[in-house]
Order: sequence, then C-alpha cells, then structure tokens
Amino acid sequence: MNASIDQTGRVLTIDCTGLPYSKLIQFQAISSEVFLAGANLETKCQAIVIGTASGHTSQALLEKIRTNTELANLPVLATNEAVADHPLCDGLFSGRLDESIATFGRRMKSVSIDTLGTIENRILCYLWALPSRQLTPDGDLKNPQFYNYPLLELWSPDVGAQWIADAERRGLIAQDRVINRLRHCAGCESPYLNYVDLCPHCQSVEIENVRALHCFACGHVGDQEAFYRAQKLVCPKCQASLKHIGADYDRPIETHLCNGCGQRFLEAEVRCSCLACGRLNNQEDLQTRSVATYKITPAGIEYLRTGTSPQAVPLVLGEPVGQEHFFWMLKWLNETAQPGHDAPYMTALIFEDQNTTKEADAKETAITDLVRVQLLSLLAPEDILTMLAPRNALILFPNDGEAKQQEFEAGMRKIMSQSEHLGIDVRSKSSQLPNPELVIDPLNWVREQLAGGSD
Repeated sequence: MNASIDQTGRVLTIDCTGLPYSKLIQFQAISSEVFLAGANLETKCQAIVIGTASGHTSQALLEKIRTNTELANLPVLATNEAVADHPLCDGLFSGRLDESIATFGRRMKSVSIDTLGTIENRILCYLWALPSRQLTPDGDLKNPQFYNYPLLELWSPDVGAQWIADAERRGLIAQDRVINRLRHCAGCESPYLNYVDLCPHCQSVEIENVRALHCFACGHVGDQEAFYRAQKLVCPKCQASLKHIGADYDRPIETHLCNGCGQRFLEAEVRCSCLACGRLNNQEDLQTRSVATYKITPAGIEYLRTGTSPQAVPLVLGEPVGQEHFFWMLKWLNETAQPGHDAPYMTALIFEDQNTTKEADAKETAITDLVRVQLLSLLAPEDILTMLAPRNALILFPNDGEAKQQEFEAGMRKIMSQSEHLGIDVRSKSSQLPNPELVIDPLNWVREQLAGGSD
C-alpha cells in the first residue's frame, strides 16, 4: 500500500495495488485530522484519489472512507474506471481536483445544521456536497429485494427504503433517473420470478410445440410424424391417403400439446412463479416498482441552510408547499375549474444568469432568497408556490387567476429591476386552467411550460 499527499497538502492518493484484502487500510479520526494506520501519515485532507485496486479491495476501501465521520463527505475519485463507477465513488480522476475541492468547501460552509445529527442530515449533506452526487442503487443477488442503496446500507440499513419514501414525499429528494423497473411477487414481494408457460386446461408445465395434421376423412388429429408412410401422408387411423392440403387435410392452428392432459391449444398461459415462496402469480397481480437514482431538491437544500423545509401542506397560508401537494392542487383545480375571467392560472418562473461571473451555488442561493422573501410578498394567502428546481418556481392562482397573474407580473418586474446587481433574469409562462393537455401527464405538461418561451 502506498499513500501520498500532493504538493498543496489537500489531496490524498491511496494506491491499493497489491494490497491484500485481509490487510485493508484502517481509518481513525483524530479531531479534524486523518490518520492512516500503517502509512505513518497525518494530514488534513480535502479530497481522496484511489489508485488501481481490485473489486473487493476498492469496495471495502470505499466503505471505510464513507463510514468514517471525518472523511464521509469528501470528494472521492478513482483512477480505475471500474472503481469510479461504484455508487460510493464520485467518478473518474481527471488529473485536477481544484473545482471539486472549491465546490465542496463552499457548499459545506453553507450548511447550518448538525451534519451528523440524524441519518437525514447526513444523507442530505452528502448529496449537497457535490453537484454530481446522487443516491444510486446497486444490484446484489444476495439481497432479497435485489436492489439496495449502498450508502444507506452503510449508514442506516434498517430505515433505508422507508427514509427514501418519506423524504421523497416531503420533497427533500426527488427521482432523477429511472434505471430499472421490477415486478414483485404479490405474496412475499420478492423480485425473483420465473415466467413459465402452462397448459390453460390443467396448469401443467409439461407442454411442447408440435406440428399436427387433421384428416378430413375421419377427423383424426395427430402428430405429423405419425402420418408419414413410405414418404407419403397416410392417416394412421382410417388409412386415407392425404394428397392435397385443404382438400384432404389441413394443419390445426393449435400448435401446443400438453403431455399432462393431452389437450391441444394455440397459446400457453403465462404465469409468474416466485422463486422465493413458490406462489404462482397472474401477471396483472404483480407489483411494479421503479428503481431510480435520487438527488437533493431545493427544499432539501433549504433545509440544510436554514434547518426548515416546506410543509407538504403549509402551516401558514401563503408559505411554499412541497411538490406533491402542489401537483395535487394543480390536478384538482384543472378538474374542477370553469373557463372564464376568474378561472385559475398557473405561472412558471424560469431564472437565468445574465453572466457567469458569480458561482452557480451563489446564484441559486440568491434565487431562493429572492423567491422566498420578495416574490412571496406579492402573493395572496390562498396562492400556492413551490420550487420545482433551484432555478424554477411554480405558482398557482386559484381565484381571479388572470387579474392576479397580471398584478404579480407587474410587481415581479419592479422587484427584478431593483435586483439587477444579482445578475439574474427571469422569464415567465402563464396558462389558464382547465387545460386538456394537463390531464394526461401533469409533470410533463409543466416541463413543457418551463421549456417554452415567455409570455
């Protein structure tokens, strides 16, 4: 094992070549410093680069890093592509770490909560520390559910799936990319299923594809091989000579034969046999679950900065709401609204940079403050606002939508003219409800509004 520090004293490189699995490096924290047992090395470290390592060695080393409270959130990159793809690694080392270190330091300084206080604090802080970070699932045949989230398994294996569902419901994290979709047994919820073809008459698996002939003279149906006699077709039952298909014989459309009950049939019945409990499931009874990566949301970032997060249903009218409640209200208003001058309106706000001189994180912080403090003051208590992304806000005007939307636009232009020093432009897109396109897929409809031009 070889460990070295770069000239800046900020990047630790660990070369695992030839390191026996049983002699993995052990990390111990000494206040804010890191001591590597066996390497005789003490240093304050702001990033880690892992050299070439075998699969078992690299995984164990990544687990050691992520379970160490002093190292857990650090940027960790690898020189080996296989290691770089591991869910606990931050990617491939490109030769420079200045930007990652600067971003990490800046984001960690913006966190005001206790980063080790709860499992929720730890996970959200980890996701916020670097822009590319996500909760990424990993498949494991030893896992009863096949997929798990390695970081959650390390930090809190008992509450992993439950925490994801709860945090997503509260809008702290959101799905970024669906990587797979599994069917689960309706009985034990196992994803380990075997799709089997069964006889639709007796449910036997002893079925086979056969080529059969049907004799018109006597009506006998049998295996094609039984009709061959001296290179001619002869019915084995009535001995009739079968010369012309369509006149003397034909081929039955039933191409399957059950060796259990002897019945012939056209299509087998497909059932799903659970390899865990043995239950035979109908396909329509299976539970379908998506497996996705998750990223932190604006609400999650706000929680890290302030210690508070939007309520799914606000305790005080006029406060921002979670995305789940917003989309429920959007769908409900679209279903119940009547066209007219007092119909509801939805306005999408898209914030853009005038220049790139400011750091992206600083811009997004300025946008959040602008929305929560100044633009929120333009809304009535019954109006509904949510942050869909760091640079996208959505507003619902349930009553007198057109007039309120116009009033809001005028107030927003005034506020933005007084905030030119922020270097932020905003464009808006407003739509009257009800809208038939919203019925099919509300989220996709909203994304189209964000992608469209301003009013």
